[in-house]
Amino acid sequence: AEYHTIRVPRGGEYVAKLEDGTVVHLNADSELRVPVAFTSDAREVFFKGEAYFSVAKDVKRPFTIHSGEVDIRVLGTEFCVRSYATERDILTTLVEGSVEVSRDAVTRRLSPDEQARVSRDGDIRVSRVNVYPYIAWQAGRIAFENERLEYIMDELARWYDVDVTYENRQLKDLRFIIDIKKYSDLTELLSLM
Repeated sequence: AEYHTIRVPRGGEYVAKLEDGTVVHLNADSELRVPVAFTSDAREVFFKGEAYFSVAKDVKRPFTIHSGEVDIRVLGTEFCVRSYATERDILTTLVEGSVEVSRDAVTRRLSPDEQARVSRDGDIRVSRVNVYPYIAWQAGRIAFENERLEYIMDELARWYDVDVTYENRQLKDLRFIIDIKKYSDLTELLSLM
């Protein structure tokens, strides 16, 4: 099969509509590989980074996302996948519908407002979460809920294509609650913190 590859650089964002009607919002520093045309019995894509998927319903052709060693299988739903190589876990956060997250022989089914956290060693943990902070980016918001400064700055570095250094490493553990427009001036956000 022939594939198209969409690569979104640091500081970028992209929205792709696939041939089956599925819409994928790709966050900064992400990559999606899709076939030119899906087969008659399956829809499979390969992904790394962060994306919000709004999968078109098609009961005859399940939609599968391959992300490293994790597979996410859906029929039609909305969810976010976070799979950066620099991070320990792969996260799947379900907004609506149902998805199955698999690694090796282990499969977990998610209900809305649940998140699967798959560790690099294969452990799958499912928990209830507030989905908003995980999907706010695709609606043009920056939202963090009691998050460490180091995590926030890693996100800002990816979104705004900047490098971050710390003169005082203890600052990395400060925690913040933030909800502002994503495309606000970065200096405004930094001064608020």
